[in-house]
Amino acid sequence: CPGAGAVSAGAGILDPGGASSTVVSVNGYTAIGNNFVMGVEVRDFLDRPYNVTDNMGGVTGTFKPYDLLLSLYGALSITGGVSAGLKVTNLTSDISPKAKGSAFCADLWVQYKGSGWSASVEGRNLGGKINYGGGEYALPALAAVCGDWSPLKGLTVAAEADYLFSGAFMAGLGAEYCFADIA
Repeated sequence: CPGAGAVSAGAGILDPGGASSTVVSVNGYTAIGNNFVMGVEVRDFLDRPYNVTDNMGGVTGTFKPYDLLLSLYGALSITGGVSAGLKVTNLTSDISPKAKGSAFCADLWVQYKGSGWSASVEGRNLGGKINYGGGEYALPALAAVCGDWSPLKGLTVAAEADYLFSGAFMAGLGAEYCFADIA
């Protein structure tokens, strides 16, 4: 429907080895015409400050890391269940007082949505490298194959397989059940 859209917000806690961070995000989109959606996403990592030390191990102060992602995206319904999209992201990252960088990258996807199932092929974090002042580092670019299936009302089973261009492979499987459209 032209003009239809939504806004959502979320938060989560990351705790890799005790260095916990809070992630907050806001996402909004609107339909333009009958077959195009355009949106924006902002994601901020509220990292905890850490102590900065000198060469002798003395604490000289604290530093609060900063990571922010700003994205614009669009998706086009091509025909009969086939859609494609593009998401362009700018990320800014300050990981130490002397290591700050930013980069652009893009996500591309093509999806087919059938009755009760969908499948997609995606490329994520494509093209971007970040430089913190000591050379460029590639972002974790990957190719993904994703799918979901809803065999019963309220139940969705999803799977994803990712090949990182660095040579690694990862995969996930999950299920979600929605009870009475509220939980």
